Amino acid sequence: MEAMPPSFIDTVEQALGGMDAGVHAVSEANLIRIIDTPHVWGRPMTSSGVSALAAQSVQDMAGIVESIIAGANQHVDIVSLNPPLGVFQKAVENGLAKLAQRIGTAPITIRFLFGYVMLYDTVTKFQERLATFCKENKLPVQTMTILVGQLSTSLAGASWNHAKIVAADGSVALVGGHNLWDGAYGSYPPVHDISVEVRGGAAAHAQQFAEFLWRKGENLLIVKRINQSFALAALAAGTARDQVTLTHPAVPQTQVQQEGGEGWAPGRVLSLGRGGVLGQNASDVAKEQVIKGARSSLYICQQDLMFTGANKEREHLVCHWIAEALLASDTLKVNVVVSPLDAAGGGQQYSWGNGASGTNEFLRRLITEKAASKTKAGGANERLAVAPFCFNEVKFTAEGTDYKWPDPPSGSRCGRMGTVVPTPAIFSSDPAPGNHAKVYIADESCYYVGSDNLYPHNLMEFGYLVEGKAATDLVRDYWNQVWAYSAPHAYKK
Repeated sequence: MEAMPPSFIDTVEQALGGMDAGVHAVSEANLIRIIDTPHVWGRPMTSSGVSALAAQSVQDMAGIVESIIAGANQHVDIVSLNPPLGVFQKAVENGLAKLAQRIGTAPITIRFLFGYVMLYDTVTKFQERLATFCKENKLPVQTMTILVGQLSTSLAGASWNHAKIVAADGSVALVGGHNLWDGAYGSYPPVHDISVEVRGGAAAHAQQFAEFLWRKGENLLIVKRINQSFALAALAAGTARDQVTLTHPAVPQTQVQQEGGEGWAPGRVLSLGRGGVLGQNASDVAKEQVIKGARSSLYICQQDLMFTGANKEREHLVCHWIAEALLASDTLKVNVVVSPLDAAGGGQQYSWGNGASGTNEFLRRLITEKAASKTKAGGANERLAVAPFCFNEVKFTAEGTDYKWPDPPSGSRCGRMGTVVPTPAIFSSDPAPGNHAKVYIADESCYYVGSDNLYPHNLMEFGYLVEGKAATDLVRDYWNQVWAYSAPHAYKK
C-alpha cells in the first residue's frame, strides 16, 4: 500500500521553525467560504452581460466588511494597500456607526493599516474624512480607540503593506486579494479577484499578523489617532505608542461548528505572513515548498508571474522553481493562468506587460536551460500549459490584439506596461480582462489564497494555505471554472 503524501501544511510549518509567531500559525477548526468577484463565469463579455453582477458582487462583499465591523466587541483590524473607496468606504462608516450604537461606551480598538501607492496616496484624505464622520455621528472616541497607520519605506528597496485583512475579535476575517476599491471591481469592465471569509483560529492569526506589522513597524509606521476632540493626533514611535496601538490578540479557545451553511466548508489552515523590509518572509518559504513538493498537479492563477520591468530574470524565483519542479518529476503537470496583455480595470493596469505569451516563453526557456537533455526538456514542456485568463467561451486571435472588452469607457483605457522599464506606453489600449487573483493549488489538496503575488517583490503580505474539504471545494467551484474557459487558449509549446 502506497504511503500517504505528507501534508503540505505540516511540511511548510516545519520549514518555518524559528520564525516570528506573528507570520505563521496552524489552526485546525475553521470554516471557510470563497468570495470571488465579479463571479460572471460563462456570461457574455459585454457591459450588459457583466455589469449588474459585478456591481452586486461588490455590494455583497461590502456587506461582509460592514457586518464584521458592526459585530465586533473588542478589536477590529482593517488592513489594505490603500483606504477603502466608494461602497467599501460607506460599509466601513456604516459598520462603525452600528458598532457604536450597539456597544455604547464599552472600550474597543479599531486599527486601520495601509500601505502606499505612488502617485495615488489617499490616506490623508481618508483619515480626515474619518475624523469628520466620527464627529458628525458622535462616535464615543473617548472609549473607541480609532487608529490610522501607514507603513511603507522607499529605502533599501521599496516596501509597503500590501496585505488585505478585515477581521474582528479573532473570530472572523476577510482575507485575500481584494483591495477595497469599488471602481476596479464593480464598474465596467470589472477586474476578477478572490478572497475568503474565515471563521475560527485562522481569523485570530490574521489579526496576529496585523499585530506583527504594528509591533515591528516602528519608525516606518506613521500613526494618527482620532482624539477626544475629534482631531488627528500623531503618535510617535516608542513604548508610549505601543501601549495604545498593540492589542496582544489571542486565539479563541472555542471550537467552530463544522456546519456553516451553503458555501462554507471546513479547512485546516496555515496562516502565512510576509514582512518585506521587516523580515520574516514565511510566505516565500511556503511558495518554494509547495511548488517543489507537488507530485501530480500544480495550478496557478495570478495577475503575473513576471515583473521584468523592475526585476532581473534570475530574481524570478517562482518561475525557476516551476521549471525545476517539472524537470524533477515526470508525473507533474503545471497549468498556469495569468492576465492577458493589456489587462486593465478602473483605469489601472492589471498586467506587468508580459501576458501569457511572455510567461510561456520564459518558463520554456528556463526548462531548456536547466534540463540535462533535450529529451528531459521535451517531457517537461509537454506537461506545461500557460493560458491568458478567460471567463467565458470567448474567441480571439491573440492576446494583446483582439482580446479586449467591447465599448469600454474612455477612462478605462491605459498604456501597456513596459517589460524593460516599468512605465506604461504613451499610447493607450482598450482593456483586456484583468485578473488580480493570487492563487496556487498543489495536487488538488492544498491551496494558497491571499495578497502575495508570485512575481518578485518586497512587500508585506498575508494569506492562507488551506487543506481539507475547503480545498477540494475551491478546485471545483473556482479553479475548474478558470481552467475550463482559459485552457482553450493555452500555449502548449
